[in-house]
Amino acid sequence: MFSMCSRYHKLSGNILASTTCKQLFGHGQKGTAHDLPSRVDVFVQNTRGLLGTTNDIIRERTLLPFYLPFRSAEDERAAFLSMAGNGIGSMKFQLGILTSRFGANHPLKACAECMQDDQKNFGTAYWHLSHQLPGVWICLAHKQPLMVASEKSNGIGRFLWLLPDQRVMTPINNGRLHFRELEAAIRISQVAEQLLSLPRGFHFDSRVLVKTYHSALSKQGLLRNSGKLNNAEIGAEYSRFARHLSYIPDFSNAAENQNTSGALVLRLLRNPRSGTHPLRHILLICWLFDTWSGFWDAYLRANLNQEALEIEREGNSDQGYLNEDIDRRQAVIAEVKENNLSARRAAANAGVDVATAMAWLAEEGISSKRRPKKLKEDIRQKLVADLKSGMDKVTAARKYVISESTVMKTLKTEVGLYNDWLSIRFDKERATARSEWLNLQRMYSDYGAKKLRAVGSRVYAWLYRNDRAWMVENSVSMAKPARNNHSSIDWDVRDSGLAKQVMDAAASLLDGGCKRDISLPDLYRFLPHLRAKIRALDKLPLTGRAIRMVTSGNYSILR
Repeated sequence: MFSMCSRYHKLSGNILASTTCKQLFGHGQKGTAHDLPSRVDVFVQNTRGLLGTTNDIIRERTLLPFYLPFRSAEDERAAFLSMAGNGIGSMKFQLGILTSRFGANHPLKACAECMQDDQKNFGTAYWHLSHQLPGVWICLAHKQPLMVASEKSNGIGRFLWLLPDQRVMTPINNGRLHFRELEAAIRISQVAEQLLSLPRGFHFDSRVLVKTYHSALSKQGLLRNSGKLNNAEIGAEYSRFARHLSYIPDFSNAAENQNTSGALVLRLLRNPRSGTHPLRHILLICWLFDTWSGFWDAYLRANLNQEALEIEREGNSDQGYLNEDIDRRQAVIAEVKENNLSARRAAANAGVDVATAMAWLAEEGISSKRRPKKLKEDIRQKLVADLKSGMDKVTAARKYVISESTVMKTLKTEVGLYNDWLSIRFDKERATARSEWLNLQRMYSDYGAKKLRAVGSRVYAWLYRNDRAWMVENSVSMAKPARNNHSSIDWDVRDSGLAKQVMDAAASLLDGGCKRDISLPDLYRFLPHLRAKIRALDKLPLTGRAIRMVTSGNYSILR
């Protein structure tokens, strides 16, 4: 979508990027995002739907579908609404992009040979969607490392419209990768593209996904005899795999520490985690299965086994009579609606309890005549009013000196009452939980989300399960915990690796004919992740020394 808009900007002759943005998106800046744009509804309206519906454009011309298979259907709907509307807000946070350590800037990438072919065939180079996927740094058509344009991702040209221009783009690692590095980059790119091509609306079953991974670990001898994970061996094997990824920008820290990288993998192998960045899964798939087809076949087999197990469980439970119950239910409803029988008579004909028949009828919106024995009409009306206000079943039973089963019977047989009662109960529980959480925030105002969660684990669990959108939005505005020393991070390994990357970037700039002193923005073009490390140079002395050396014009060590 960004590529189309940039081409339109060039053809329109508009001088200002904001003019084009207003024409397409009805705003001077919103809509210029190259990865996850907003105001797509306005774009569709202004282009009269000639380029597709909002749904089509988001699914086929943006990066969002890459993030959806490992998310829930609810997350998908929320993301579509954000991009269709006035702004994406905290969507990148909710999709796990901001907290992933892979970066959230999505630098624009292009293949030099594709640019030449596009220029020849179409008169202009354009941005290929497959090249923009996180983790993709190889053009699969030409098996060449991609070049990167930093204008959008470094913030300098945040609101500009751009098309690929080889003169201002930088190849990763000076366009050279060793065989193992190239092989790893190709496998990751292939898996990323397959992930993007999954059917619309597909979402992985997290339980099946974990079983698929465990099966592969078992074949590699990385499970103990008891079936438990062999943590140490898994961390060591994964670190060996990740070593060949350090020259790929998204994965420069993938194998910085065996314990750290092992811990990241183990998170995906235990409790299902829906908030994990897709690149974590992609790396795991490449490590355990080599190819997408190997993984996909294993996942489908695990899914079939899971479905068979669930069917077997259902067959051994009381739900084995489900079809018979459906027939009886339909018979009762038909007898009352078509033959005008009473609920009691219809229940007798179908061989079910009268209360059950009345409950079925109530769900269909059909009221039944009552012959009260214990619950007289005036008392029942008061009970119904209390239940509509959300009164608890136990409280209602005590108030009217009746059994809880009688209260439940009233809930089920009064048309619409049960759904109203559930709704008001949920609203009350949600209001109470939100109030408790906000009180905890006030009491422990210096706590971050993690520490506060330990204090109020019960209320946090309820909100996380039942009111997650509010919880996420609330967490964004919470106090950030004080920085600690991150003892689990091997800063020495990170420092030496990053320092080498700085020196290699400087050497590439000089080889490219740089005629002036190298600046920090020059380094950012080669190493987008360096910007986030500048604040931590007190823990990265070698990196700081390398930066000072190359930006001060002291190149003797590079010669």
